[in-house]
Amino acid sequence: MTKKDSKDDLIGFQEFIEYKEKKMPKINKNASTGFELYSFIERDSQRLSKLLSLFEEKTFMLNTYPQDAKITLDLENEIILKKEALIKKFKNPTSQLNKNINDLLSNHFES
Repeated sequence: MTKKDSKDDLIGFQEFIEYKEKKMPKINKNASTGFELYSFIERDSQRLSKLLSLFEEKTFMLNTYPQDAKITLDLENEIILKKEALIKKFKNPTSQLNKNINDLLSNHFES
């Protein structure tokens, strides 16, 4: 028997490792993910800046020209008018509500 060189034993293994290294391309993930993260943060910052300016403008307009008192007054007047119209309809002796209440009360107290 002859002594084999240790280098001969490692030749196949060495080729396998080199083939694996050549097969897998090196991708620098940190650079691409860093750019994606930066662009996402930049877009989100722009979106938030636009929202901030919109809300600032809206609050300025509401503080400068308040409309809530006039709207509230208009709604209260509208509610009063609608209540009056409903009461007029219910007071009518020929209304369906009046007939149903009369039937209900007469049936209840006759028994």
